[in-house]
Amino acid sequence: MITKRYHLLMALSLIAAVLSCNYPPPDGTPDMPPSEEVPPVVETTSPPEEPTEEPTVSPVSNNIVTYSSGSFHVYALDGTLVESRGAPGLADWSRPNQHQINGSDIYYVDSAGSSIGGMVKRVTPAGVEDLGFTSAPAMAALTFSVSPDGSKIAWGYAEWANSFLKVADIDGANMVTIEQSAPDDDIEDYFVLEAIQWTDNDNLVFSWQISGIGNLLYFGYSTLLNYTLSTATITELVPLAAGYSSPCWSTVSEDGTLALGTCNPSALSDGMREYNLVASTETVFPILPGQQQSGGASFSPLPGHIAYCFAERDASDQISGGVAVRMNTGEDPAVLASTPTGYFTDSLWFDDSILLLQGALGGAQDIYQLTMAGTLTPFVDGQLIGLISP
Repeated sequence: MITKRYHLLMALSLIAAVLSCNYPPPDGTPDMPPSEEVPPVVETTSPPEEPTEEPTVSPVSNNIVTYSSGSFHVYALDGTLVESRGAPGLADWSRPNQHQINGSDIYYVDSAGSSIGGMVKRVTPAGVEDLGFTSAPAMAALTFSVSPDGSKIAWGYAEWANSFLKVADIDGANMVTIEQSAPDDDIEDYFVLEAIQWTDNDNLVFSWQISGIGNLLYFGYSTLLNYTLSTATITELVPLAAGYSSPCWSTVSEDGTLALGTCNPSALSDGMREYNLVASTETVFPILPGQQQSGGASFSPLPGHIAYCFAERDASDQISGGVAVRMNTGEDPAVLASTPTGYFTDSLWFDDSILLLQGALGGAQDIYQLTMAGTLTPFVDGQLIGLISP
């Protein structure tokens, strides 16, 4: 087992610096049921300068999956409802890695709506299938990731001093424990294991993650580690940075070579950065106006395109935010849309020219489409889950 000595002094300094870091949304901040209210007017700004030649965009056939009222809903890009699938027990506004789309199947954690305990289930057009071997203890938060080819599943039990990360075939065979808490290790009890994602080369990215911190705007990961399935070995991609044990890494590219986040391993700016996990180099982006916290980052299918959300909380506890997009490697991101009442919590590229956004605007949770021309359009209400093959 790879261990790291997390001193209590560092934990105390983290709590003191919590407002300067990027974290998941606070309980009740955007965790609200969908609203039928008309969303507030959102300001859009001029997009960053386009490249001289437009990239060729392949035809897109994916549909968009959302969650609301106990069911997954599949929509075409024009808003046409294609189908709905029941998802009993998924928590309202579930956390990342408690739901995933793999091909035409949808996986999710049935925790009876509580976000802790439960098991992973697979939803196909034919119905719901239990993956009972993933069942988590009643007080453990269950996260998971299914491999790109659908043959493997990794899952983590996140519970103080009792955390596990396991992998098995999708039918439960060949189960192996990758990591786990131990009474005599050097890992503080408040660090727990999280499954993040499989990469294209069948490696698993996971995290030893600080827990127990609330009232924060963005979700993230404290560390990034890699499990190589073929050799059953673990390597650190980004170790815990001194003074930055907060959950501040936002996402990893599908090929496992890049990460986006605000962790500060080199004592530079606290702004969003793109970190090369192979070369251990980083590109730090300038802090934008209103960027007190940032997260919800995503990589586009087109190399060089990235997006991330940012927000600030004023003295009266009001939140405003926006979305920044970088069009090409070597350029600085620019604000593509902003809102004075609320903020965007997550982003997902539908294709190279359309960004899907989860919004918490004016007290409502809604999904928006944003073009690279800066046009922001309400799509549907609910939680954004991902893209699915028709």
